[in-house]
Amino acid sequence: MRFHLYELLFYRQHIEWQAAAFVDAGRVWSGLDELGLAGMHFSGGGELRLVWDADFVIRVGLGAAGEQADIWLSLGQNF
Repeated sequence: MRFHLYELLFYRQHIEWQAAAFVDAGRVWSGLDELGLAGMHFSGGGELRLVWDADFVIRVGLGAAGEQADIWLSLGQNF
């Protein structure tokens, strides 16, 4: 989910601040006879985005699942 936090016009450049949150669940089975909800793995996280003129995006985020966590910084285009 994305949330619009703030926007401004700075020297004729449109700047937006956004936040995003996510959750995920899943599991891999070796055969169709093992299908079920037992043993599901869950993850979640969020990120903060600075969108500059809808073309350039700076993102910083955190994702966590079980005993693992990831922090990222990304520069690029919005998709």
